[in-house]
Amino acid sequence: MAAANARFSTAAPQKMPHAMLASKASLSGDWRVAVDAFRAAYSEASPSPSSTTRLFPPPCTARTCGYTSGILLERQGDLQDAITRWRRAIGTAESASEADRCAIVILEERQRRVGEVLNELLDSMRSSINKAEDRILTSHPSAIQDESSRRAKWASASKAEEDSDWDDAYGLSIAIWSTREGNPKAAQKPCRLAIALAETATAAHRSAIEAVPVVKRNNSVGEVLDNHLHDLRKLLLGITMIPDAKVPLSPLAPGDPARKQRLRAVINERYLFTSGICCDKKDALHNSVVELRGPESADRWRVAYIGADLKTADMRVFTASMEVVVLCNERDSFLAGIDRLSLGRICLAIRRPGTPL
Repeated sequence: MAAANARFSTAAPQKMPHAMLASKASLSGDWRVAVDAFRAAYSEASPSPSSTTRLFPPPCTARTCGYTSGILLERQGDLQDAITRWRRAIGTAESASEADRCAIVILEERQRRVGEVLNELLDSMRSSINKAEDRILTSHPSAIQDESSRRAKWASASKAEEDSDWDDAYGLSIAIWSTREGNPKAAQKPCRLAIALAETATAAHRSAIEAVPVVKRNNSVGEVLDNHLHDLRKLLLGITMIPDAKVPLSPLAPGDPARKQRLRAVINERYLFTSGICCDKKDALHNSVVELRGPESADRWRVAYIGADLKTADMRVFTASMEVVVLCNERDSFLAGIDRLSLGRICLAIRRPGTPL
């Protein structure tokens, strides 16, 4: 526990620059920079983290990283994943011991106790979860269990089934559902169609008054349309940024399907939250996830597909062709029990599109 507390103390100067950068980025709303800075602060806090610190990271850093990751996912339109991140961060924060809560952390350029910071962020995360769940229920009425409430949500979008704002709401629901199912390309089409349909509403149609039973007040159709258009445009912006990428694993890769899925998730997560790669995210990454074993020289690594036998690892790769790198201890945390230490330092990487091995 003393080692965990030391990670919060002011006696760790190598961590302070990243922690302060993360704090400032969070205050300015630059969530991508904040996530990267929090990751760097955690990684640099101990050059050789033990298995204990990997499994039980300091609650303040882990919680804050989860909070900012959730905000970034929310702004990309992935509300369900954002809620998952926030709940995971809440669980980490609530598990903090009394010793952890009494530790001192530098935040907003002043010293504060970890417990005080955790309490404030817990309130923010719970509020964010409630708002995100309300948005999901409003945008996707089939998620509501009660039949009368579900019909009321649909009715709030239009006076009749043939009205354009009904079709607009339906398009929004289909787009959200397709995004949840991991098919961003399929989500784009109904999203664009619904936007185009809503924008064609006439002035007479927009001025009509529509009863909204759920909130017990009347809205104009134009107000309902504008609300849906805002959500549709935000959703479309988010899903166009999602990489349409598969993460194939070699048939020899160890582990059951559930463990392989967790490995795919951590690779895609790192791809989403690595700076400077937005422009190429839509390019397919099929057959480009590899293990790096080496290096043999300053700029060259041995490379093989995940799970491949060592005898087949005869390819080479330049470091300049690496797009994303996941350190071996991060992989091992998702594939517990797999002893890969005999292979030396193992990394995972995704090649830049068009860059040969």
